Amino acid sequence: MRLGLTLPLLPMETLPSFVSHIAQRNGLRHVQDFVQDMDLSWQKILQLDPDTVQELADLTGADVEALVAGSFVPVGDGFFCFRGRDLPLSFLNRSALKYCPHCVANDRDVHGRTWGRVLWQLDSLQVCPAHGTMLDVLAPPSNARKLVMP
Repeated sequence: MRLGLTLPLLPMETLPSFVSHIAQRNGLRHVQDFVQDMDLSWQKILQLDPDTVQELADLTGADVEALVAGSFVPVGDGFFCFRGRDLPLSFLNRSALKYCPHCVANDRDVHGRTWGRVLWQLDSLQVCPAHGTMLDVLAPPSNARKLVMP
């Protein structure tokens, strides 16, 4: 099945960001509701389960390799692969949303929406590589279902 309402995968967009925007495009406020409606598993999406990623590609028309390119691929207990390098999970920070206010403003102007960049999830990255400015941090709300990109 192919969704009637899709969006393009944007440069270095994370898979969770993409799925979240597809959910919004299809009238659902919460990505978890969309995933459930599509009979998918959010956990399998985050783990890049090959069958689940293929189902997402089929639903959205996105390329499987492009969907995975903006993701951290689990490669064993406590490690992930990013751009061909195995790194410890401690290199990631997924507890808060980091973003560049300049990138976000440009995203809205050019693409009409914002999106999460894979590099922003690296704990050591504090400065936007494109703008040379400090990344802002949006702490997660008490109800994570309400987390929305600025």
